[in-house]
Amino acid sequence: MNVAFRNVSEPRLLQQLTQAQTAMARLFDNRARHLGLSRPQWRTIAGLYGNNGMTQTELSDLTSIARSPLGKIIDQLEKRGYVERRGDPDDRRINRLFLTAEVDPLLEPARALAADLESKILEGIPDRDGSEEFLHQLTQRLQSLVCDELRPTS
Repeated sequence: MNVAFRNVSEPRLLQQLTQAQTAMARLFDNRARHLGLSRPQWRTIAGLYGNNGMTQTELSDLTSIARSPLGKIIDQLEKRGYVERRGDPDDRRINRLFLTAEVDPLLEPARALAADLESKILEGIPDRDGSEEFLHQLTQRLQSLVCDELRPTS
């Protein structure tokens, strides 16, 4: 069922990006069901991969998952033995996050699934390289605006 936003004007960029993200999340969740992973869980694991020792705040910034929901995702992953919290040696108020060896068997199948989904999504799109470059530039522009507009003022 195709549910489109109804508005006085044609769908705008924000609506289109939201619809695309929602569709991608649904497709990933459907394809990753056999792995027992949701998209937010995979984003968390992928964010920690190669970045062991991050704080929850750092991981939140990297994955764009708000800290509170991210804490619940980390709790779920910790219960499954995929993530471990360790105290910071310099600041006992901070926990650092680490992937465990238990997650290793999921990494390659989940990576392959994500790559296959991306390939399937981009299949048949003319000027694929140009489309990817446009998305890269759009993301960089949005991140720049976030930094400019949300920077703490002194």
